[in-house]
Amino acid sequence: MAMVDRISPLPDDILCHILSFLSTKDAISTSLLSKRWRPLWRSLPCLHFDLNFPNSPSIYINNCNIIYRIILSRDHIKSLRFQCGPIFNFYLDPLDANINEWVDIAIQHGLENLDLGHPCDPPIPTLWSSSIFRCKTLVVLKLEGFFVDVDDIVHLPSLKILILDCAYFREPRCVLKLLSGCPSLENLEANCIDYDGPIEEDSEEEQDESIEEDPEEEQDEPIEEDMEETNGDYDGISLPKLVNAEVSCLTPDIPLRAISSVRFLRMDEMWIGLTHNLYLNAFLRNLQNVLLEIMKTQKVHCYL
Repeated sequence: MAMVDRISPLPDDILCHILSFLSTKDAISTSLLSKRWRPLWRSLPCLHFDLNFPNSPSIYINNCNIIYRIILSRDHIKSLRFQCGPIFNFYLDPLDANINEWVDIAIQHGLENLDLGHPCDPPIPTLWSSSIFRCKTLVVLKLEGFFVDVDDIVHLPSLKILILDCAYFREPRCVLKLLSGCPSLENLEANCIDYDGPIEEDSEEEQDESIEEDPEEEQDEPIEEDMEETNGDYDGISLPKLVNAEVSCLTPDIPLRAISSVRFLRMDEMWIGLTHNLYLNAFLRNLQNVLLEIMKTQKVHCYL
């Protein structure tokens, strides 16, 4: 008895929704099933690319050209995801340029969900396009293993979900600047944020120099003054619509008062251990407000 195909007769919208859970490469492969499936992948508003870096640059260039054609062929791009594999040094500069340009194009097509992932091993790719930080349509932003070069102006009025996992910033002020431009933020996850310039593999000479440096000469001025100057006006940021926050392995360079309105809060037990004396009093003051909220909801996991 022949098997009945109950999927192909479904409307295009449902079939495209099913295909959106696949990588773009796998979605294109479904065009081989039958004539019914052949044009569907061209209508997908969700694009998911796995970026691997072969030994042959010509293969990488060919793959990039295919991605360009796919992105440019879309009238509307709802979701764009890039999952990068380990990067060779000579791929870093072209990858930075390609990803930022691809994201720019997607933003021009109404991008709502941006997901960029990398395994966090040096060298680290950089997200620097100014259009990313001024996108009016972006609702979800997830960055994993990327160096985030925050623009001078951040305006993300529609952003509701921000996930920073193993993300790198130049300084704490950059994180505060990013948060200050997200007035509609409802969900925040910040795990293992680090502060440094673009991460590259150290040469042997740089490693030798770092060994010879005198630790006592690394910082001439008191830490307190440096931190105050670093954070500047962003200490007073507020996220009034924030509902859920998960903050772990993060120093309190994000003021607790910025997340004091949350209903559900999860914090890593390392928070207090990483707190500098400069922030301890303010931390405890704000913590009282957060604990009051915890007592009201009784649904918060707080590890302190």
